Formats: sequence, structure tokens, C-alpha cells
Amino acid sequence: MADDREAAALVAGFAARRLDDHGTWSGETLAARLASSLSPGVPQAGAAAWLEGFLGDAAHILVHDDVLLPLVDDWLYNLDETALMEALPLLRRATTSFGLSERQRLLRTVAGELRRAVVTDVPESSAAFEAGAPLLDLILGLGGPS
Repeated sequence: MADDREAAALVAGFAARRLDDHGTWSGETLAARLASSLSPGVPQAGAAAWLEGFLGDAAHILVHDDVLLPLVDDWLYNLDETALMEALPLLRRATTSFGLSERQRLLRTVAGELRRAVVTDVPESSAAFEAGAPLLDLILGLGGPS
């Protein structure tokens, strides 16, 4: 099912996760499948559904997987504004099963990654993260209406 392009994206993501969990796929295979499933040519709804199926209730894989988080980050970064606004509710749905501690850890991880990536002579980069932090809180269900 993970290789079936006709399978529902949610099911394909779930199958990919199980193959990864059981060590059937190498890290390179997972990275290639993730990149393919979240590529710009895939409709945002399909990409978000694949991600929801893959993540299930395991936010910790985003925090601990050195391949997965950067790929998801790149996918989000490369969406244009309209596509991002369409993907955010789907991404929120994909993260609703995460517990509060998992959401907080994910937010801290993303913030830490951003801080490491910020070039020291661009002080507004930190300000940009601070300005976007409330949106991240809302997406992860850490503040505002849930």
C-alpha cells in the first residue's frame, strides 16, 4: 500500500510508517518516499493526509528523527502563502493526537533548530520566529482555541 499511488494518502502514510517501524525501509527509502509524498506536485490535502497517516499519534518521531523534521520543514517552507493557509488546518488535524508534552517538545525542537540556523548577523530572524510563535502555538494546540 505504501507504494500504491492509487491508495488513499492517509493509508499510504500509515503503511509507510509501519514499514519504517519494522525496519523494512532504509532511511534513504523513507526520505525519498517522504519527499515524494510532500513534493510541490502533490496537492496539499494529499500531502497533509499522508503526513497524518505517517505520524499517527507519535509526535516523538518528528522530534527525534534527523531526516523527517527537516523534510517536513522544507515542505512547509516551500508552500506559497495560499497553499500554506490551505495546509495549516490539515497539519493541525495531523497533530491533534499529540499530547501536550509532545506538542511542547516539538515546539522547543523547532525553535532550537531555527536558532541554530539563524545567521548571527541577521537579528530580525529571531524576531521573525517570535512573531510567528503564536501561530505555531495555535497549530500545535498550545494556546488559543483548540
